[in-house]
Amino acid sequence: MWSRLPAFAYKTNTDSAYTMDFGDMKYKFDGKLYQETYLSAQDDKFIGQTFHYNVTISNDTLTLTGPQDGEVNKLGASVLEIFVRE
Repeated sequence: MWSRLPAFAYKTNTDSAYTMDFGDMKYKFDGKLYQETYLSAQDDKFIGQTFHYNVTISNDTLTLTGPQDGEVNKLGASVLEIFVRE
């Protein structure tokens, strides 16, 4: 099942002037592999691109890493997101 995420932006730690806005996307999660497809973006080269991430859940912590090999160059960054339930 696909769902939609609202717009979000991030800034890299290495260059405080660089911000990327990925806009609207749809995502799919099969319990282990998370997939995002960009529907709109600040940079048109991302529109229609799909990236795959690994997700692990341990106790109250969800960790998302990726994108998978070969997709890092398309995205221009590696992602590590850690979410801890309060």
